[in-house]
Amino acid sequence: MISASENSLTGVDVFSKQASLPKTIPLTKEQVSRVIDTAPSALPQLSQAARDKNLNEVIQLRNGILDQSRAVTNGIINDIDTGFAALQSDATLSETDMAGLISDALQSYSGSGNTTTLSMDLAVTKGMLNKLVERFVPEEKQADSYREVAKFVADKVRAQDTLLHDLTQQSLDIARQYGDSAGVNQFQQQLDLLSRGEHETQKERDTLFSLTDTSGSSARWLSGFRQVVSQSSDSDFFKSISYDHIAQLGSRIAQFVHKAQHADPGFSLS
Repeated sequence: MISASENSLTGVDVFSKQASLPKTIPLTKEQVSRVIDTAPSALPQLSQAARDKNLNEVIQLRNGILDQSRAVTNGIINDIDTGFAALQSDATLSETDMAGLISDALQSYSGSGNTTTLSMDLAVTKGMLNKLVERFVPEEKQADSYREVAKFVADKVRAQDTLLHDLTQQSLDIARQYGDSAGVNQFQQQLDLLSRGEHETQKERDTLFSLTDTSGSSARWLSGFRQVVSQSSDSDFFKSISYDHIAQLGSRIAQFVHKAQHADPGFSLS
């Protein structure tokens, strides 16, 4: 494939699970060679300089999309200040203490990783935030805080899906440009699935969300995550990454609970 980060030919697919958000333009060596060496006469013959210029423009566009998406996906401090006013003001804790716990919960969602680990992080953060509402906000005031949590999660979901949509659309445009009919069909199918909420990444995320939505036990969350990974079609390499990430989430959850217990010794996610 053509790496957008290295401008070199490497074998990576935009739909593969990666240790970071997708950073590749999905053209195989064979596709590039076919265009460069044996391009059909019906297609315009581009000079090497023109091809390099087109590739650089695509890379610049990709970089711009990634930068914009990171700005939306991250920004923890801004999220606390603008997204959780009710949770801070209605809690039985001081606003400073509650802001600290919200920050700890949001730290579990870094906005980086592959699609599986991102969804795990967001599911755990959602579970932590809902637990803060349940434990520290009087029942008659909880509705506003729950709405804030739901909006935070929805915004992050939309940012994830927008990023994948934009990268897939770029891949579709490139496939069309080079007459790759198989690629056109593949990427158009992926866009259709995304638009219907039926993409593999979206269905996996819904499954992970259901685990933290239906149980207050972090042990059950992590056990469920491991089961999802074990049943996935990922290679052993990417399953190993996910299992390691689940272990890291266990440590983050323990740290979060430990801090929350300073404010309320009875706080638990077990």
